[in-house]
Amino acid sequence: MSGNSMWLAGTALISFAAGYALDKGTGAAAPVASPQVQQAAVAQAQGWFSSVPAAPPAPPAAGSQAPAASTDLLARLQAMAPNDDSTERDRLVSQLGAALRADDGLRRRTFAAYLKAPQGEAAGRLANALAEADGPELEQAALRASGPESPLPERLATLRLLASMNSVSPVTRTALLTSLNNGSVTDPAMVSATLGALAPRGAMSVAEQAHVQAGLQPFLRAPDAATRQQALGLATMWAPKEAGTVEALKSAVSDPSPEVRATAVAALARTNAGADEVRGVLMARMSDEREVLAVRQAAAFALGDIPMDAAAMAAYGAFMQKHKAEP
Repeated sequence: MSGNSMWLAGTALISFAAGYALDKGTGAAAPVASPQVQQAAVAQAQGWFSSVPAAPPAPPAAGSQAPAASTDLLARLQAMAPNDDSTERDRLVSQLGAALRADDGLRRRTFAAYLKAPQGEAAGRLANALAEADGPELEQAALRASGPESPLPERLATLRLLASMNSVSPVTRTALLTSLNNGSVTDPAMVSATLGALAPRGAMSVAEQAHVQAGLQPFLRAPDAATRQQALGLATMWAPKEAGTVEALKSAVSDPSPEVRATAVAALARTNAGADEVRGVLMARMSDEREVLAVRQAAAFALGDIPMDAAAMAAYGAFMQKHKAEP
């Protein structure tokens, strides 16, 4: 099996693992905030970062008071080279993350440092520490920095930070979805990063599920295959049982891109479509000798997740026997 096929199979089987557990109505049924409530929440949070320092404070002069231990953590983490001890790096990230939760000023300086170097290994260390200290103030600061007035590297960095947080509020998700649908986000990298930040985390209401699903529809038909694949995965994570998701997956089984087809067949067994219908689609894709092997394998694995009749068992067994030596 080629490296590309292995990647396709991995994409199909791994990218939805967390999303499949989500179902209609999962989590607290908090209603989607009104535009007035959303604007008020954003306005209230804006003051937190109204005066972010451009850089961490300069070292104290000789004979002055030594820097606080928390500030030293930030400086030490920034000073680490890529080949330094990973155990020490992870320890510093964890310690800085804990310190950030209790120190508002340190959060500001760390976020400012992250924006000054939004790419590379050093930025990844700061992002990991910030993600450990996620909260409403940092979330809103990241959302503001992802706006069109910021340089593209900073916008991408803040969206990646939002995607790494343990929870994101419905207000922030609404703002991200609006930026996609009103045309203010068009750069392909920004579209991908914004979709990544929209992954469901924490409580979500039925109303929000429907709202996000509707907002994703244009991206399910995007000219770019990678965007279609990402939007399809996101729709499945948000609303795997909804009729609109089922129809999108059934359509994507015949997508021109093998990556999208693999994603669709891997997800189809987790929907509310009838078992007979799904079984027929998966058997057809698995048995098609003209299909990319990774897609056929994804269909076979998905077929193993639903009840199989005698015909399906025979086809499944024959396929697995023929390809058992392939990863």
